[in-house]
Amino acid sequence: MLHFRYARRLKNSPWKWEAYTQVQYNQMLDQKLRYLVGTGPRWKFVDTNNIRFFIGTSALWEYEELQRNKQYNNYFRWSSYLSWFIQTKKGFSFNGTTYYQPRFDRIKDFRFSGQYTLSQQVTKRFDIRIDFTIYYDSDPPANVQKTLLSSTTGFRVRLGE
Repeated sequence: MLHFRYARRLKNSPWKWEAYTQVQYNQMLDQKLRYLVGTGPRWKFVDTNNIRFFIGTSALWEYEELQRNKQYNNYFRWSSYLSWFIQTKKGFSFNGTTYYQPRFDRIKDFRFSGQYTLSQQVTKRFDIRIDFTIYYDSDPPANVQKTLLSSTTGFRVRLGE
């Protein structure tokens, strides 16, 4: 997956306007190609030294090619998300983003997903981390599960400042 996002602050407020695009391939979701582009506002409603919370909403256009049955989907979706970054002085952090994306023309057809990371800094340049992802599609393609979960455990090494 490749994801690009640009956000521009609206004057001196906690609001930003963002635009984004994404392209992905996902064999588990039967996606040969998923391409999307969207835009909308984002609000930072908590901003302290160690905690930040954002909420955003946007309209997006999605194009999807499925592998098994050569189906093509072309939808407009509403996308809303909650994102947070929490970090303690002891080097522990919990970051996450949760998305809810119903179709505009069929609100009961929605996708829900979340990406979450727990991390503990061991040294200035070395962290141990656990990543967890959940994906739910209320109306998935044939032969695709409604719910997919994945997790990884690993480490991160920072090479420079």
